[in-house]
Amino acid sequence: GSGVLTLSNDITTDNDQTYTAAGGVLLGANVTLTATSSDILFSGTASTVDSTGSTRTLTVSANEIEFDGAVGGNAALGAIGITGALDLDADITSASSLSVSTTSNLGADVTTSGTQTYSGAVTLSADVNLTGSTITTTSTVAGGTNNLTVTGNAVFGDTTTDTVTGVAVLDVTGNTTIHTDTITTSSTQTYGDATSDTITIGAATTLTTTDSQITFSGTVDSETSETNNLTLDAGTSEVQFDAETGGTVGLGAIGITGALDLDADITSASSLSVSTPSNLGANVTTSGTQTYTGAVTL
Repeated sequence: GSGVLTLSNDITTDNDQTYTAAGGVLLGANVTLTATSSDILFSGTASTVDSTGSTRTLTVSANEIEFDGAVGGNAALGAIGITGALDLDADITSASSLSVSTTSNLGADVTTSGTQTYSGAVTLSADVNLTGSTITTTSTVAGGTNNLTVTGNAVFGDTTTDTVTGVAVLDVTGNTTIHTDTITTSSTQTYGDATSDTITIGAATTLTTTDSQITFSGTVDSETSETNNLTLDAGTSEVQFDAETGGTVGLGAIGITGALDLDADITSASSLSVSTPSNLGANVTTSGTQTYTGAVTL
């Protein structure tokens, strides 16, 4: 339609639901939209979705929901809960939380005051910034050569097969927990933006870049009661540790393909190997061997 569409009641259909409103869509109450074995589409960039006066929740059950217009750009939504898939073509600018039960195709940014949980496979179709308290992916992330910025804390995977691949630049500003065994980027990886941030290695994992730097700005530890290996491949670039490693829970073997720039102690690891030069500005303590194949500078 040409005006504003206000949704104040739950809607259930056996077929698709399409909402087109040149003046945008307003949630006049907490709303549940159900499309049995079908899709829900907020069609056109003008079909923005906002609350009316307070943070209304939007609960969706469908094969897929597609947002073509911005969500929460004028008035924040409450919790957005999606049982089904998400196809996001415009920013979710303000909501209290977001959860998606199956796949997510993210072509725009998502900003929430609380958590974001992506239970199915995530595909990036543009450079994406996910801003929230904690961003959790419990399946694979396919970057499509796009950048992924997490402004907040990040949890990657809940099993080792929940790989993160095909990302260009990966940047996490807060704490990071890694349960996958593979994070691969074509450019840099940065974990934390302060030495007070934490990076928890929850499984034996390999972080790989294409000749680009890996930076740990915060402390690095294994998960409680574990001793996990950390394999780092920066190619012709370097791995930088800005805060203590193994100070709370020790690591297993730390293997670095590339150079090492060590600015804080490695307090506890089973071993350390570095394939090219090492700039050692702090102490290294391992229960086993330390091998520095390249030139060492103290």
